[in-house]
Amino acid sequence: MLKMTLLAAAALLLALEGQAGPPASYDNPDAAEDSSDEGAVSFERGDYLPVQYRGEIIDDWKGAGLKKPKKGYEWVRVGASAYLINLTGGFIKDASNPED
Repeated sequence: MLKMTLLAAAALLLALEGQAGPPASYDNPDAAEDSSDEGAVSFERGDYLPVQYRGEIIDDWKGAGLKKPKKGYEWVRVGASAYLINLTGGFIKDASNPED
């Protein structure tokens, strides 16, 4: 009974945070919006970052002028932009674009 209660509570917390994970279609790089003819992609807060774009973690977030990531989140670089994502599901909590 306790296990069921804990599992239900964990599922509720994930749902409240919006981190339950993206639909499978979001792991398709073609789902990203093209922002130019050169194949550059752009994402926004609230999107899910496809797995293909989660490779370059920014360890020196402070030196890059970014805020400290909360537990479970990391800054990743995609082109000239940086995204604060939940590494498990790819949920984008914040974005830093040079044009901002």
